[in-house]
Amino acid sequence: MLSNISDSVRSEGCSTGVLSTSKALVFREKPVCSVYSLYPINLKRLWGLALVVLVLALFKLSHVPDFSRAGEHSIEQFLELASQAEKYEHYHQAVAYFEIALAEADDSHRAAITERLKYCRAQSRVIDRYNNRSLVPEIISTRADSAAKQLDEVVKFINEQYYVKVNARELISDALIELKAAAENRLVREQFEADADKLNELSGQLTVLRRELSETIGCKLSFSGSLAEVIEPLCEDAGMGSAWPALELGYALADNLDEYSYLLGVNKYNGLLDRMNGSYVGIGVDLICETELPTIFDVVPASPAYQAGLKPGDRIIRIADVAMGNLPASRISKLLTGPARSSVELLLGRGDEEISVEVDRKVIDSPTVRHVQVLKNREAGYFRVSSFDYNTALEMRRALDELEEAGVKTVVIDLRDNGGGLMTAAVQAVGLFVRQGDVVHVQTASDQTTYRVRPNVFGSYNLSVSLLMNKNTASAAEIFAAALRNHNRAILIGETTLGKGVIQTVYPLHESSGAICLTTASYTPPNDESFHKIGLKPDCQVERSGEKVCSVTDYFSLTDPVLRKAVELTDMSRSVHPHTPVEVGKNAGLSKSQG
Repeated sequence: MLSNISDSVRSEGCSTGVLSTSKALVFREKPVCSVYSLYPINLKRLWGLALVVLVLALFKLSHVPDFSRAGEHSIEQFLELASQAEKYEHYHQAVAYFEIALAEADDSHRAAITERLKYCRAQSRVIDRYNNRSLVPEIISTRADSAAKQLDEVVKFINEQYYVKVNARELISDALIELKAAAENRLVREQFEADADKLNELSGQLTVLRRELSETIGCKLSFSGSLAEVIEPLCEDAGMGSAWPALELGYALADNLDEYSYLLGVNKYNGLLDRMNGSYVGIGVDLICETELPTIFDVVPASPAYQAGLKPGDRIIRIADVAMGNLPASRISKLLTGPARSSVELLLGRGDEEISVEVDRKVIDSPTVRHVQVLKNREAGYFRVSSFDYNTALEMRRALDELEEAGVKTVVIDLRDNGGGLMTAAVQAVGLFVRQGDVVHVQTASDQTTYRVRPNVFGSYNLSVSLLMNKNTASAAEIFAAALRNHNRAILIGETTLGKGVIQTVYPLHESSGAICLTTASYTPPNDESFHKIGLKPDCQVERSGEKVCSVTDYFSLTDPVLRKAVELTDMSRSVHPHTPVEVGKNAGLSKSQG
């Protein structure tokens, strides 16, 4: 199972503007966004075989359909699989099956399938939201009038700041589906210890309210008094509290705008701010969840985890007294984080042995540029950029200075599994290699802004550049890669990137101390060719042929086919013209120049 945590980015023009990146494959122990805490919202067919195997185990099916050959199976088969997954509350699997059925359905069935698909997506988001159990105390402690004011704030931001005109009728209809899903969700009912009969009545009223609002709502997003007059008393009687419907509807409205917009509670928002500053309280590990047990992908240098001897590739079997078998990422993160100066006991699997270790928690200063090294051919340097935050450009400059002093002629920058980060950090990083010119064009609902780099006193590096990327390279990392290629300063090696060409801005909510993250703009590289939902195609396509990445060391080993290809191209470029990379433009390979 992939764990997907958003890296978010600060953009200009807002005190907490955020470019929320795609779902990264690798996450640190403190997730910052509830929507992304376990699964992507729009699960695609690439889940295929894994989902089928899981459903086979759950439902004892005798035949396993191949999603890659979906056309060979009837819609009825996929609808039956979806129904079974829904029945047993495996909503993410149900979404995958409904998506395939919808793609194959004729017009007479599309409306009904779409409705069920929306409901299962809503249930998936509700489960992700309530999984870490921190939301219920926030809701219970909130007054109804404060919740109503927060909802008004959310509606105002959507009306005024969303990057395209909102279809108010459709958005409210979809948000009320999610509110109904939350009222019917077993996890929610258990956490609130709610009255089931009252919630069933509430569910029926939400169906009526959805029909009424869809018939009366105008072009602009707004609400009648039905929420306060009808829904709030039912929620209070059921034990949910009178604030619940307004707060939950705020989450639902943000969720249903697009896959990158979401609402953050107080704890999530504070965590986001900490992460964008490059620090958080934890033990200092990046995790990957592709198997039953989470695996340590990387260890932050000088962190408690590093000092305790944790290594990339270690499997976490148990945290304190909690076994890790298939736990959601949000739960794992909560167990690893905690107050500074506290400690946590881990049981690790390393090879065939089990190791018990106690690790302190402290404020982690987590660099985004790591593993700076000279490769074995002595002509190429390497470093990995895990994300783009406030300090990334400075960290890159230090790495480049170190590699220049070592005499390298070209640098390999690894952007694989880099989910993005600060847009402005990506612009600054481009300035390390491009003396001047456009970096990215940002289009909001009302205007366009072009971000540029200009000559500066520090100068730019004209080392030859190779960028390594894969399907999880996204957002700010794509901005960086596209700009360097457009300016003929880098060759892109690896796989086609994710393709996220929209920007999110985070707006604080004054009523709750939380925030809303909204898609507020789209962007294109200097050549104006959008890669949104398409991705950047590499100059040299290299895939890992199904090899599973278990730790960051898999990436900077010369047995890695992508890195090996970058080194081969470096050798080729030296044989053709010293210090000029293959397919890189005329400015590559000069000595460091002053702007």
